[in-house]
Formats: sequence, structure tokens, C-alpha cells
Amino acid sequence: MSNSDRYFIDRYDLNGTKEVGLYGLGSQLAMVIFLVVVSMNSAYQPYLFKKMAEGFRGKIHKTTGWYILACIATVGAMLIALPFLFRFFIGSSYQNAISYAYILCSGYFMWGIYNAFQAYLIYLNRGRTIIIISAIGMICSLALNFTLVPRMGADGAAITSVITYSVMAVACFLFVRKFFILQK
Repeated sequence: MSNSDRYFIDRYDLNGTKEVGLYGLGSQLAMVIFLVVVSMNSAYQPYLFKKMAEGFRGKIHKTTGWYILACIATVGAMLIALPFLFRFFIGSSYQNAISYAYILCSGYFMWGIYNAFQAYLIYLNRGRTIIIISAIGMICSLALNFTLVPRMGADGAAITSVITYSVMAVACFLFVRKFFILQK
């Protein structure tokens, strides 16, 4: 999903390759959120699995709240850092990439929320459910890129990322809710 947007930008955006480069720079900076989420998963998932193995059932564990707060803090720090990064480290011809970085940071935040709830499905061995959510995400990404990029250019691709990861996060939460909140 993260590379199909560049294809659509190159194919449908009037600025083509130039916008792909700017979008790619914004994406690389937003990738900091991705790296932090992956790093946090290394501690979060084993801890959550341990708590669940000890008999925890019936609600979302408080660790998930802390995980989401850490995602919020990371995105907040990144949003504050972006203007400084662009002012002092990125050349003037690349300044337009900042708007993509802001939007894509929001998308990776939603991907972090998805990961927070995906851990519950992994623990429950619900691989089929994870595949369904991933398929929903792929279909959403392709459909929205096909619709939004010709109309909005690279902004449409960035917005597609936010919407796609949001849909995946909500879908994952709804499945987790079915197993952990609604069953008593």
C-alpha cells in the first residue's frame, strides 16, 4: 500500500515525477512514526500477551491506552519538529514536501492505532481476521488512490493513506471489541 501511491502520483499528477520526489521526501520524514511504532511493538506486544495469558479478559488492557498515548506523543513531537527540519536541513526546492509529511504523519498515527489493536487479534490467533482487514485496506487504498489522485494530485495520495489506515484501525478495533468488550 505504501508504494502504490507513488505510482498513482506519477501516472495521474500533472507534476508527475517532481511530485513523486516531494511526496517521497514527506513520506521518509513521516516514516519516523512508523519506526517508533515498530519499536514500541517490541515491548508492547510481549507485555500484552503476558497479561492476556495470565487470564486477562473482558476489556481493553490499560497498556493499550499507554501505547496510544505514546503514539500521540510521537506524532506531536514530529509535527513540532517538521518546521525546524525543513528550515535548517532541507533545501528550498523541497519545501513543498512539508504538507505531505504532515498528512502522512497522521496516517502513520492511525497505523499505530491499528497495531495497538492488531496485537489482540494476533494473540487470539485470528490470522483470517487480520487478512480480511488487510484486504479491506488494500481495496480502500487502490480505490481511493484511483479516485483522489487524478483530482487532487499527491495530496489525494496522502489523504488516501490517512483514510486507509483509519479504516483499518476502526475495523481492527471493531473485531477486538467483539472479542473483548461485548463478550462477558
